[in-house]
Amino acid sequence: MTSSVNRVLLIGQGAWSRKINGVVLAQNANWEVEVISARTFISMKSNLIEFTEICRKFDLFWITTTPKNQIQILRQLGKTQKKIILDKPIATNVSEIDLIQDLIRNSQSKIYLSQPWTYSDLWSKMKTIILSIKGEVLIQ
Repeated sequence: MTSSVNRVLLIGQGAWSRKINGVVLAQNANWEVEVISARTFISMKSNLIEFTEICRKFDLFWITTTPKNQIQILRQLGKTQKKIILDKPIATNVSEIDLIQDLIRNSQSKIYLSQPWTYSDLWSKMKTIILSIKGEVLIQ
């Protein structure tokens, strides 16, 4: 994978963040990856110097936390003109979806949705099956 991104901040300290960290480093050995808790990142909004420094240091922010925290973090990063990856789930209700949509529309950053499943063998097989279905499908 070739890219100009080489400094990644994973925001969230759970198992998923650890898994992403391992995959990113395995695929891109020259990348620098750091992990910070969502609460620590959110608390930076009260320290402009620390927030500015962390925004200067990283090229990509990968948010791997709960939807409520993702919204707060996206608010903070929206004007940074950085690349941001949101992990699923991005929302737990319609009002959160509306809020995320609004934040994305008004952001100066490039925001992406994590889609690791699109590279899996299972997804490839399921996609072939789904695309082969003809006519109406009843989902129960």
